[in-house]
Amino acid sequence: MKIVLVALDGEVERARTILAGRYPQAEIENIPRKEFESQAVTARLAALRARRPDVFAVSTERLAWQRGQSAFLLFGAMAGARECVLLDAHKGFQREKRARILATMPARLTWEAALSTATLARARRELKRLERAIAENRQTARRTAATNHPDAPEIVYLRATPGAGTQIGGASSHINGFINAATKRGARIRFISNDEIAGLDHNRTPLKIIWPQPLGSTRAIFDLHNNLLFTKGAAQEITARAPDFIYQRYGRFSWAGVEACVRAGRPLFLEYNGSEVWVGQHWDKV
Repeated sequence: MKIVLVALDGEVERARTILAGRYPQAEIENIPRKEFESQAVTARLAALRARRPDVFAVSTERLAWQRGQSAFLLFGAMAGARECVLLDAHKGFQREKRARILATMPARLTWEAALSTATLARARRELKRLERAIAENRQTARRTAATNHPDAPEIVYLRATPGAGTQIGGASSHINGFINAATKRGARIRFISNDEIAGLDHNRTPLKIIWPQPLGSTRAIFDLHNNLLFTKGAAQEITARAPDFIYQRYGRFSWAGVEACVRAGRPLFLEYNGSEVWVGQHWDKV
């Protein structure tokens, strides 16, 4: 048996170890990510067919972040692989037979296209509604009084940056640096995120995770869909127990902080970090 592997996360050896545990008798051949993403789709397909895989495997950081999963499965099936596998570093493992992929893919792709159209329409509606709410909020100048001592404010930190590659660039160290500095000054922080944060002390900083969904035909649709999902959950958490202020690490197409600010009547501080935007535009090319 031959497995052809593409490690989108760059963790080739980790993926090899996982696959060897599942397929102990298999030969595993890796296609370098740079080689794979530099080719046109037809060239990629021809290159994969030439390797005659029994199994086509794609490794990613976390399956919940990885858009285009249906496309990867279809790609492997069209290249002749009898089985296609998607795996990640967190014990995520999805395996499908070629016959099932080919039989169900037309319906899946149609559903994803319809979802993408609906996501765009919903995002437009939500933005118009939010613009009206902001205008009304300015007229009434509504603010809810702080409930905590000024030397010990409660802060809700929002981190909504879903997508493969967004852990790159020191994001976790920046986040922990802010939290450590703020807590040393007496602040109490609640964290709402789309993922685990490396190095975060959960005993000191409560963490609420609103997991992303790997849906959307393009990266922009993926981001919009998960912004809507995250905004709904984050706004509910914040309005149920309003902090003294909201601090959001910027994410592309994310207005969760603005929504929560308007609904809870709390000030919003927005941190812009260009590295995550750059990674989102350049890391997810495949």
